[in-house]
Amino acid sequence: MSQDNQQFKHYTLISDGYVGDSTTKMHPFGNAIFGMKVWASNASEAVDIYNQIGEQKGFEIARGIDIFDSKPEEPCRDEAYGYRISLITHGKLLETWVPLKDENVPKSGLSVSDWILIIVFTPVVIILLYTLWLSLAN
Repeated sequence: MSQDNQQFKHYTLISDGYVGDSTTKMHPFGNAIFGMKVWASNASEAVDIYNQIGEQKGFEIARGIDIFDSKPEEPCRDEAYGYRISLITHGKLLETWVPLKDENVPKSGLSVSDWILIIVFTPVVIILLYTLWLSLAN
């Protein structure tokens, strides 16, 4: 850690909630857990970073945020940032991603829009296959 960024502390934040559209109270993915690690000047700034990224991903907090001082896995930088960002729903990792600052690192997992397409089109495909099977059986 350089002399300039000694003001930063390391935190781990986690909360339970829902994944979906908070404006319509629709939660197509249901219950979820959202967690991340943050370098920030204080706990309040860490929560602000956490909320901003959570909102971008459609995460709605059900209760409070648990925040802990923690050991870092990534080095401190010249400005506050979050990393090891995870969104878990139905016991499965829905999506992991890296902060905007690290966009050159490839994302892993499926994006929320990918999951929406899967949820919308899977029943349609099943109905079409069933209809085809019925027409071939006759």
